[in-house]
Amino acid sequence: MGFKLKAVKKNKSYVVKSHMSNKAIKRETDKLINQIIKTQNPSEVKESVLAINLYNSMVWGIHNYYRHATHISLDCRKIARRVDTVLKNRMRNKLKCSGTLENGYIKGKYGMSKQIRFVNNRPICPIGYVQTKNPLYKKKRICKYTYSLFAIVDGTCCNKYSDRHTIRIHGQMYFGVEPPFVRSIS
Repeated sequence: MGFKLKAVKKNKSYVVKSHMSNKAIKRETDKLINQIIKTQNPSEVKESVLAINLYNSMVWGIHNYYRHATHISLDCRKIARRVDTVLKNRMRNKLKCSGTLENGYIKGKYGMSKQIRFVNNRPICPIGYVQTKNPLYKKKRICKYTYSLFAIVDGTCCNKYSDRHTIRIHGQMYFGVEPPFVRSIS
């Protein structure tokens, strides 16, 4: 899965401290460095834009997947150190600190970062700018097939946006199927 988990005593209970695994750090670092190398000398401007977009989407994927680790910012700092060195050496004249942010996602998520860089006036998302997020439980009531637990027990669960129905016939619950007497005889 790419996580290292450790239970640490805090007050009278235990809490989890999690990191990216060493293998995951190496894998993600190598992927980002290889993408920077592909971005360095494109044959056309269109290829440059596609390579930068692919790099940004790789950074977003890393941030979205590993953001539930409690010490992700420390791990991404290690990755950022190596990736930024390669980025500065490979893109010497092209790399700028100033530019315009037009994209809503990049502006909203990375706009306040001082680590953001621009190549050909295209933003490059910083890998080191990430914050941890608490993993929350998904509420079981949030489901497009059921309104509530009471609807399932009553046998009256039917959502106007779904195909799933629940019906009770002679004490038996039928989920997601039509009873035999409702089907058409064709």
